[in-house]
Amino acid sequence: NNTYRWRVRNMLFDDSGFRRFNGGGVVLATSPSHTPDASPSSSLRPGTTRALRYLVEGRRPLADRKGPLDHLAPRPLLLSTIRVTLVQASLTFGTFATDQLQLETEREELVRKGKKTPDEADQENDEWEQREWSERWAAFPRNLLIAIGRFHAVTLTMRIYEHLASKVCDEITLDRLTKDTFRSALRKKDRLSTDKEQGSAIGLGLGMFKTCLWANAIAFLAEGTVQQIIFAYGYYEYHRKRRAYRRQRESQSHDITPSPPEDHNDKEVALHMSMSFTLRTTKVLLSKYVVLVVASAGGALGTIVRPGWGTLIGIQMGDGLASGLMD
Repeated sequence: NNTYRWRVRNMLFDDSGFRRFNGGGVVLATSPSHTPDASPSSSLRPGTTRALRYLVEGRRPLADRKGPLDHLAPRPLLLSTIRVTLVQASLTFGTFATDQLQLETEREELVRKGKKTPDEADQENDEWEQREWSERWAAFPRNLLIAIGRFHAVTLTMRIYEHLASKVCDEITLDRLTKDTFRSALRKKDRLSTDKEQGSAIGLGLGMFKTCLWANAIAFLAEGTVQQIIFAYGYYEYHRKRRAYRRQRESQSHDITPSPPEDHNDKEVALHMSMSFTLRTTKVLLSKYVVLVVASAGGALGTIVRPGWGTLIGIQMGDGLASGLMD
């Protein structure tokens, strides 16, 4: 902290101990100034006001930034595994309940039309429930491993983006991109009584909305990147298997050179795959932007209710709501 305080001191004062101002003059640092140019917003160097806020908060910029492999430490690894397990279990149960309700509604409609008897509908519902419940939970371990792997892939992608951002962004901007929303909400709450700009719940919510936008931008970008890589790999596998199947069929018929109709069909399939991939990419970018805004709004509302945990719950609820609507 002493190093950073010395840097802030150099932003405020010159080597002779005089306060710096943009107007070209200097005033003794120990003397009160009554000139119009001495207001903090107009006289201090760019970034000085925010630097002073860091001193008031008692923290350095990038204090919330995580290391490249911090998520693999025992405690974060355990917490992330528990979180992913709960989310995956909730997703499995939620999709089962949704599908069950939809099928029961369809069978009740058939009963009303006289195409099925109530006993037949009940029997089909029971059979479907027993079969699907066992099958979906049997696939749960595999889906959980995939979800955990995807979580760590997204986290590593985040760290890569943060490293790239550190090469092109200044320290203050990088701090905004790597800020911990949980801790930031608590810090903003502590400043409520002293900071006039954040002297109300509305001000706290607006401040956290901006904070969540900045702090979650890299996370949503990393998630979209991993999703695009999965899409691209899926298209590649489809194309590879299709070519392997065609070569196998040609070898069986002893015809090495493909016929013109097949060659024309390959071009149509390639064009269709390119258009499909482009549309999916556009949809992912648009959906991630909308989800980021809605999740940040949820974090702001959650902070107004309860800074800290309310912030995290609000972000998750906004994320889930927007993702469901965009899907």
